[in-house]
Amino acid sequence: MAEEISEYRVYEVRCKDVMEEEGVRFAGIIDESGKLLAGGFKPGVSPLEKDKEKFNQFLDRVIEISLRHEHKGTLGELNYVACRRDKVVLVSFPFPISKHLLLVSAEPNVSIEKLAEKISRSLKNPQEILILFKLNMKKINYQHPFFEHLKKYNIEWKDLQDYNYF
Repeated sequence: MAEEISEYRVYEVRCKDVMEEEGVRFAGIIDESGKLLAGGFKPGVSPLEKDKEKFNQFLDRVIEISLRHEHKGTLGELNYVACRRDKVVLVSFPFPISKHLLLVSAEPNVSIEKLAEKISRSLKNPQEILILFKLNMKKINYQHPFFEHLKKYNIEWKDLQDYNYF
């Protein structure tokens, strides 16, 4: 019997991959309302921010910045947003297709560029984008470059609905 692939299972795998990176403390997929869909802290690591309200305010700001598209035409796609603080490095990545983002926190000595490059490259994996596309049919970000790519080959996104990716 084939194991059903769910959106959250795909997200859990992505978070576990990121947590294997040296110095990563937290990797989580967050929806546009701030709900943690998958991931969490690495075993044995606890949050630096204990105040739930402050943490939620922080998440609101991260989501607002990371899911914006108003400068896409002139500046290009947003690849990631990074912040280095004395005690932690924070990086958020808009997730392909859906209006979700990958939030990563790491130790302050981590190279933001190296970490971001590795994660960005993995988020652009075409097979994974197609899986997420099928799993997210109702909450797709139609502004994603994936759809421009489809247009180049005269493929309509509706034609992909019934395609079996698994």
